[in-house]
Amino acid sequence: MRLIAAVAKNNMVGQGLNLPWYYPDDLAYFKSKTKGKTIIIGRKTWESFQGKPLTDRKHIILSSTLEVPGVKDVYVTQTPDAAAFHARETFKTAGEDVWVCGGASTYSSMWRYVDELYITRIPERPPENKGSSYFPHVAVGQIWYLSREERAGDLRVDIYKRR
Repeated sequence: MRLIAAVAKNNMVGQGLNLPWYYPDDLAYFKSKTKGKTIIIGRKTWESFQGKPLTDRKHIILSSTLEVPGVKDVYVTQTPDAAAFHARETFKTAGEDVWVCGGASTYSSMWRYVDELYITRIPERPPENKGSSYFPHVAVGQIWYLSREERAGDLRVDIYKRR
């Protein structure tokens, strides 16, 4: 299973239901990595999509309160174990075709299933306020090693793989 996130200099990944930045190249990168795959997201990330699935992706929403009846290729589950199970069994998806896509609590709760991280480093530090969410700390020297892809402008993608 893989994880993809855009992370600012202060480790911020979102403010409320929004990204506090706009980088078309990063959105295109996200699309290129996740299109045709299964994505695991939290309720707030789903709400940021205005309740509409992203095109050509299967969605597993991790939530204890949300119901999404009758939406094609969308499954709601309450636990990380159930999300991993449904990625494999309901959608018949191999591990490398599953992407954990946020938000912050979903990154944390799905952490133990993730083998690779794709982190776009956002070259700014948005102001912190109520509703800001942050990416969990990655211990580079312990269980992950790092490679890097340079992207357009000041963007770069750091890739971590489990040893």
